[in-house]
Amino acid sequence: MTFSEWQKFSQNINARAEKVSQSIRARAIAISKAKLGPDDGFCFLAAHNWQGQSWMTAEQNHAAREILYLERMSWEPSRIADRIISRAWIATRKDAVR
Repeated sequence: MTFSEWQKFSQNINARAEKVSQSIRARAIAISKAKLGPDDGFCFLAAHNWQGQSWMTAEQNHAAREILYLERMSWEPSRIADRIISRAWIATRKDAVR
């Protein structure tokens, strides 16, 4: 794999990871709109600040926990992509040395 092929490969992997992350964040926003309020940019902050408050219903607390879980999971695709890309680069370099 040449450097330019590796660059195309890494761009493709990063684009796929971003699409998966966006779908996870969209799911969190949809849960937030239905249970915690309508503001898209506010859903993760609201989940952090409101979780476990005495004035929240059990359903809202569950939604906050689910949103926080989705927030953590939204980082995984990019972490996996970074590992795939770095391993591909290492394999490329090992092949070049041989």
